[in-house]
Amino acid sequence: MPAVIRADLSVVSSPPSASVPGWAVRGLVNATFRTLTAVFRSPDFGIDAIEDCTLWQLETPGGRAQLASQHTGTHFLNSPDRPATWMIQATSFDVLPWIFQALPVGIAAFPLSTQGIAVGVDRMALIRAYRRFLRKRADTVAFRTAGSPHLPLTEEVALWRQLVSSHQALGRALYLAVTPQDVAAALRQLADRLEKTGHEPGNSAGLHGEIVATVRALAAAECDQQVSA
Repeated sequence: MPAVIRADLSVVSSPPSASVPGWAVRGLVNATFRTLTAVFRSPDFGIDAIEDCTLWQLETPGGRAQLASQHTGTHFLNSPDRPATWMIQATSFDVLPWIFQALPVGIAAFPLSTQGIAVGVDRMALIRAYRRFLRKRADTVAFRTAGSPHLPLTEEVALWRQLVSSHQALGRALYLAVTPQDVAAALRQLADRLEKTGHEPGNSAGLHGEIVATVRALAAAECDQQVSA
C-alpha cells in the first residue's frame, strides 16, 4: 500500500491511485532499508509475485513517485543497515522536496540527488519544485489555522508568513536572472542575505536554516541544460 506524504509533512498509508505516463529517474538517495521502512513502512517486494526488486509507491503533494532498488527484499532483510542507492522515479522533479523533507537527510539534499541521473536537469525546474513546495506548505498552514481555532495562532501565522516570504524572496531573486550563471549567482546572493539578516522574532530557527541550506544547494547544483528566460 503506498505511503502518502501529506502537505503537513505527515506520512500515512493509502490505496494506490491510477498511474500516469512519463516516469523517469528524477533523483537518487542513499539510505538504509531500516531508515526507509521507519518513514514509509513496508515496501513492495517484486513484481507479479516474483521477487526481483524492492520499491515503495509514494503519493506526495508534488505527484506520485516510486522509490526503488534493483536489490531484492531478501538482500535488504539480511542487511537492513547497509547503505544503498535508491532511484526516485516520477514524472517531474516536484516530488523530490517532499521525499527528502520526510527523510532524515533533509530537504537541502534534494538538489544534489539529481546529479548523475540520465534525465537532463534544468536548475529552474528544481527551483520551481522548491517554490511549489513552499507554497503548498504555506497553504496547508493557512487551511489548518482557519479550520482549527484552538491552535496557537501566533505560531501558525508566523510559520505561514515565513513560508510565504521565502517563496516570494526566491521569486524576486530570480526576476532579472537570464543565463544559468545569473540564476546561480542570484541564489548565492539570496542565501547570503538570508543568513546575514537572520530570522524575525517568532519565526522558526529550524525552518530558517533549512531554507538557507536549500537555496545554497540549489545554487551549487550542477545543471548542464540551459535555463529558459
